[in-house]
Amino acid sequence: MNRPVLVGVVFLLTACTQAGTIQTRQPVTTDLGRFSTIGVTVTSKTPLAKSELEGLETRLAERLTSVGRFRKVSAQSVTPDNARDLTLVVEVLTLPKGGFWDRSIFGEGEVKFDVTLVDRSTSQVIGACVVNGEASRGTLWSSAGGRAVDEAIEKVVEFVARP
Repeated sequence: MNRPVLVGVVFLLTACTQAGTIQTRQPVTTDLGRFSTIGVTVTSKTPLAKSELEGLETRLAERLTSVGRFRKVSAQSVTPDNARDLTLVVEVLTLPKGGFWDRSIFGEGEVKFDVTLVDRSTSQVIGACVVNGEASRGTLWSSAGGRAVDEAIEKVVEFVARP
């Protein structure tokens, strides 16, 4: 195989971009250090299967747990915790449908979540933002849509777990 063809094949298999943004609607002004437990709830205005919502909740809870910011993190639809200090409400605004182009190496994905952080003791919103995850050109091992979801989850964690 000649060099230009090889370079082209490698580009098609690996070239991709992903990015995420946080648009703060209400900055967190409360010291989150006083909260030790958080429950994650995912909702959607668009029709999503219950398993998709639970999957997103679980992924968010696992990622928040891995950061070590909170003593206990629970995915509310899977393992409800009524003693939690905070509730993280994530509403899915856009999510890739997972069609052919999303699963292909040429696909693009965009995910948008509306994020609200609520103090359970006062029921007051203590922070809110919209996060966006984008990815273009999947690889043979991951779709652009899947990487966009990963990027959006990272931005949610960044918003909630910052010191």
